[in-house]
Amino acid sequence: MSRRLRTLGAAAAMGACAGAQAQGPASVEMRIVPRLGHAPVVAGYEAVYDLAVQARVSSAGNLYGLSAFGFAIRVAGEAESAGTLWRAGISLTDGTYDPGLSVGNWVGRAGVAAQFSYLAYVSPYFNGVINGSVGGFVNTPDQEIGLIVGSASGGFLVSCPGVDQDFDGLPDANPLSPEVMGPYFGAGEFVDIYRFRYALRLNTGRTLSFVIEGVSGVQAFDGRIRNVNGLWGPDGTADIGGGDLVVTELEIRALPSPGAIVWVGAAAALCVRRRRAGP
Repeated sequence: MSRRLRTLGAAAAMGACAGAQAQGPASVEMRIVPRLGHAPVVAGYEAVYDLAVQARVSSAGNLYGLSAFGFAIRVAGEAESAGTLWRAGISLTDGTYDPGLSVGNWVGRAGVAAQFSYLAYVSPYFNGVINGSVGGFVNTPDQEIGLIVGSASGGFLVSCPGVDQDFDGLPDANPLSPEVMGPYFGAGEFVDIYRFRYALRLNTGRTLSFVIEGVSGVQAFDGRIRNVNGLWGPDGTADIGGGDLVVTELEIRALPSPGAIVWVGAAAALCVRRRRAGP
């Protein structure tokens, strides 16, 4: 199954493809999953789904982790009046992952994970625009969260757990240790990069198709970081595209009876390729 992918803002244009071969030093998988294995919470006639976008970087020796990304989330064919989207709690004040289920709008706490929240701190729009148009992102009639952009930079990078354990404002190790690269930057393991909640208002039976679209600006780094004019950021980055990037959507069957919600699992893997912006 292929699907046309929309571009976010001025990021490099990307389109759907099939059969591309891996080319770079690392590959990235992105997927939407239910939070912590929870089944949907049913309260009266409202079904509430707590979901996460996860990413995993695969490379020789699990050297590379995720350093940047851009995408949108769409509930395909789901009218905006059919439910409510929220940014969901993802990081605690110390930068560790939040084990609870909550919603909010705090940059670094809800939506984009703290370690990727530098651009969202600069402009909250990059924490995801819910059912609205901003800049180059144009809203559609479907439920969607657009302009989700993450960057491992600045104070959010240095304050990531395990990076600066003596709190002197400098990384304790460079390159970053595997204990940091795995659990927080997805080196060899899936990590949450964005969390959201969808609460149904329309309780007719239907399939909810949660799709990652407009994937662009995906980069991986080999753990090295550097300071340029007072701003910490990744060094040794690699652009991820072509057969090195695979995106998986999620389908959930919502039945009309409250309490009778059935998961039908993850659907087709998508392969995207990068297209040159110029001639």
